[in-house]
Amino acid sequence: MKPTDKYTKLVSKLNRLTKEKKIDWKKVKPPFALKAGVDDVWIDFYSTWYADTHIGIGETRIQNYSEDYDKFYWSEKIVWALLDDNGELEYEFGNAEGLWNLLETIRRTLADVDSRIDHLINAPDDEED
Repeated sequence: MKPTDKYTKLVSKLNRLTKEKKIDWKKVKPPFALKAGVDDVWIDFYSTWYADTHIGIGETRIQNYSEDYDKFYWSEKIVWALLDDNGELEYEFGNAEGLWNLLETIRRTLADVDSRIDHLINAPDDEED
């Protein structure tokens, strides 16, 4: 199996386990090695322990320059990695199918979106301040 196929299989498994609430993620600061010497803007970064392995994932925005249009523009990228016991970078994975879905699942779970939407739907129409 090619590494990219293995990555996709792992991402799919992490997404499933996150949806099933068998993995708990927490919002943390991105590892220093991912921030040092670059102008990327980090939107968020999450980490978890699964099978005695520390994993991190987050979204960064990168400023690029287009020579054709002579202007700067922003692009987004998902970074996922193996982390050491202190949350520092050990290995940055390559791209894999399903990373955006995994990140969305993590965000949605941590924000408790479904429960909060249900609460808002069931809130009285004339709630007083």
